[in-house]
Amino acid sequence: MTDIQQLIQQLVEPATRQQGYTALVALGAAAVDPLVAAFERTTTEYGQQQIALVLSAIGDARSLPALLEWARSGLPKARQSAVVALGAFGADPRVPEALRDIARRDPDFTVRLSAVNAIGRAVNKEAEKALWLEFLNDSSEQAVSTAVMNLPNRFPRDPQVADALLAALQRPDLPQSAVGWLMNGLSAMGEARAFEAIAARLQAPDARQRAHAANALGKLGDLRAVDLLKALQGDRAFAWEEDHGGPKYSVGDVAKQALATLLKQPATDHRGTASSGEKKPWWKVW
Repeated sequence: MTDIQQLIQQLVEPATRQQGYTALVALGAAAVDPLVAAFERTTTEYGQQQIALVLSAIGDARSLPALLEWARSGLPKARQSAVVALGAFGADPRVPEALRDIARRDPDFTVRLSAVNAIGRAVNKEAEKALWLEFLNDSSEQAVSTAVMNLPNRFPRDPQVADALLAALQRPDLPQSAVGWLMNGLSAMGEARAFEAIAARLQAPDARQRAHAANALGKLGDLRAVDLLKALQGDRAFAWEEDHGGPKYSVGDVAKQALATLLKQPATDHRGTASSGEKKPWWKVW
C-alpha cells in the first residue's frame, strides 16, 4: 500500500479522518487520481463523502468529470459533497447546467439546496436567485417554505423578488408552513404593497397565521394597522411560545407587542424604514 493509499484509508475512517484529510489536501494534485480511483472502490457513504470533500479542497480541474458524475449518481451525502465541490468550477459550462438540473430534480432536498447555493458561487447571484424563484412554485412544500425563508434575506431590495413574494402571498395553495415566513419576510423588506394581503390574514382561522400577520404589520410601519391591531388584542388563542420552553403568547399578546413596535416607528402610510427595540433576526418576534 502506497503512502497516498494509506492516507486515503485514514480519510475514510472516522477515527483518523482529520489526519488523512489534512495530509491529502497538502499533497494537492498528486492525490487527485488516487482519490478518484478510491471513490469508485469505496462502498460507504461516509467514505465517498470524505473523498469528495478532499477533492473539493484541492480544486484540481482533473477531478471535475468525476465530481459531475458523483453529483448525479452517488449516495446522498456523497452527492451533496460533490455538488458543493462543483461550486468552485463555474468556468466550465458543464457545471451550471449540472447544478440547475440537480437543484430541480434530485430526490434528496438537502442535495437540491446545496445545488442552489453552489450555483451562486459557480455563476453569480442572479443564477442563484432564478432557482430560488423556481422553488416558490415547486411541488415540494419544503422547497416553497425554504425559498420563502431565504429570498428576503438574500435579496432584500430586489424588485423581482418582492413581486414574486407578493404573488405567492395571494396563492390559495401556499403551504401553511410558509405563510408566516412570507409575511415577515415582506415586512422586513419594507414592502408597502403587502399591507392589504397581510391585513387580510388577521382573519385567518389559524391562530399562528393571525399572530404572524400582526407581527408583520407591526414591523411594516403603516398606521392603517393601528385599529386592526387594537381590535386583535382580545384574541386569547394560543399563538406560540418562546424558544427553549420560554413564555407562551396568545394572538392578543403578539398584537399588543406589534402595536407597540408600530407606534415607535416613524409614522407612514406606506413604508416603515426603521425598527425599534432589540435588534434580532428578521424572523424573530420579540
